[in-house]
Parts: sequence; structure tokens; C-alpha cells
Amino acid sequence: MRRPLLFGDVVFSGSGNENDGDVPEELVRDVFEATTFFIDARSHAGRMWSETRAQFRNVFDAAVWCMLLSRSTRSGVQIRLRSVVRASA
Repeated sequence: MRRPLLFGDVVFSGSGNENDGDVPEELVRDVFEATTFFIDARSHAGRMWSETRAQFRNVFDAAVWCMLLSRSTRSGVQIRLRSVVRASA
């Protein structure tokens, strides 16, 4: 499905390259289909991500916590947001 623009409280728009201007499908999936969001961390020198106990039911709360954590951790710690989509039965 083509989605050149999604809007509500926030506006998402496509980048105009590989997706012909559509909002990337991964972003659409994360906003509308993911059921749980996890925050992972790793040191700058590390190769493996460590799961934190932080989990959220929506992408916006998770993203706010990612920003807060990135400001409160020591230099060199990387934070990522990981989504999980529950398989439909």
C-alpha cells in the first residue's frame, strides 16, 4: 500500500528515494502494527546489544525514553529501539 504522507499529532513523510516518496514500510509497521517496543543498549566498543528491562506498548513512549536514556548514560553508550510484531493467529 502506498503512503506518501501520514499525519496526525506528528507528520511522517517519505524520503523520495528507494520508496518512491512513500513513508518507509518499517516505520509504518512500527507505528501501526508493533505490539511491544524494547530498548536495547551497548557500549560504543561492543558488538552485542544488551536487552534492558524497558518495554513499552507504543512507539512514542518508547522513543521518549530512548531520548532520556541517551542523555543520562555515559559517553559512548548506544541506545536502540526494537519493535516486536505479534504474529496474527
